[in-house]
Amino acid sequence: MWKKENIEQVFINYRPQAEKLLQNTDKVKQLLHQAIEKAKQNDGIIGESFRNLELTFEMFRDWLKGEYQHVPKRSLVTIAVTLLYFVSVVDFIPDLLIGIGLVDDAAVIAYAMTHIQADLEQYKIWKHEQDQSPITIDISKST
Repeated sequence: MWKKENIEQVFINYRPQAEKLLQNTDKVKQLLHQAIEKAKQNDGIIGESFRNLELTFEMFRDWLKGEYQHVPKRSLVTIAVTLLYFVSVVDFIPDLLIGIGLVDDAAVIAYAMTHIQADLEQYKIWKHEQDQSPITIDISKST
């Protein structure tokens, strides 16, 4: 089992890179795409962490598109650190070790989820409201 100190060190080490990354939308989109692909490939292995990641991916994507801007900077950095570590080929436990290679990734994801849980809950409420809102069509511009 990974110790909390190990996970906290990951966040300390990756934070500067994550903060810099968030300034480049194209690189963030590329990272998000890589993380989604890796998560899909490992869905059966990382289980519940994958479901948490799916919601995080959606929130991050909506933030990138400018549709949801209620994500605090600390949560954006936490998400970026998590995705950077998740897609990194240089892990504490290499992903190539079948059966245990994603244990550290799952630990980092779980740690991140505890820190952004309130923001994910707010996002879920917002997303539900968007899905329930009626579609409006502006017919004044039609000819």
